[in-house]
Amino acid sequence: EEKSEFIDFETITKIASVLGKLSSQPKDPGCELLSALKPMLSPERRHKADEAIKIMQILSLLPLLKDLQ
Repeated sequence: EEKSEFIDFETITKIASVLGKLSSQPKDPGCELLSALKPMLSPERRHKADEAIKIMQILSLLPLLKDLQ
């Protein structure tokens, strides 16, 4: 069977479902705390806080991405 480079309708529907769940998720308290602390941090630590927030946000996506399979 030849693979198509286009995404099928079922995959698009699953992605839309994940994005809908993502927007309705409550904010992570850890991310909120780091964001609140950033103004009091040195530039180097602000950068590290930003990286930590991004990692935490990606990790919160994992359960939603499991639904795509």
